[in-house]
Amino acid sequence: MLPNAIGIEPKKPEIRLDTIQNDWLFDKRGFQGHLGHPLFAGFFGGEYVWDANEDQIMPFVGYFGKDFPEKGKVIAIDKAYVFVYAERKIVIEHSNKKGKVISIGSSIYFSKSNNLRNNLEHFMENTLQYLAGEKFNEPVTYWEKFTNKPILFTEKNVPIVPSKEKEMKNIPHSELLFTRLEPQNNYYEASGRRADVVRLSWEKKMAELRKYGCIR
Repeated sequence: MLPNAIGIEPKKPEIRLDTIQNDWLFDKRGFQGHLGHPLFAGFFGGEYVWDANEDQIMPFVGYFGKDFPEKGKVIAIDKAYVFVYAERKIVIEHSNKKGKVISIGSSIYFSKSNNLRNNLEHFMENTLQYLAGEKFNEPVTYWEKFTNKPILFTEKNVPIVPSKEKEMKNIPHSELLFTRLEPQNNYYEASGRRADVVRLSWEKKMAELRKYGCIR
């Protein structure tokens, strides 16, 4: 709540409560970034930081639904087991000439038992180093408002040219190939799982067809 209280964020965040039941790995919570942020260095864009050993009522402080902060940028949304909740924007970054402020709206408990304590400590270490100006290789991206309107753009691609190695040239003829100089819509029966593409030279190949039992 502090960014609003000290005047760097005009829009006050909400506080919502959620009942979290202790259920093996299914109750773990964390944060999911957009396409990367230094807070998630070593975490592949998002991570779980909280897994309690008891039921609890957890507060979530942030911006919900279609609501976004006016001055802040959304670093991460709520992450729970195999789900991400885009409507819960709970990690917010504010910045000005004097520095940066990171507001983390849930899952940060230092004095309680936590099965993901190592993740929490690494996440907080990234956060403090980022605020201190440390350089990261991780990209800096944010969740932004989506207008639900198509975006016009021009796609430019290099023309696709078939590889010369893939050209089918000088293919040897099989002994099973029959040709006909002037093919017509003649009936040709084939049975079994194999398909035949035949150019039949009836006059010249009649004897061979009888020899191999193709016709009688």
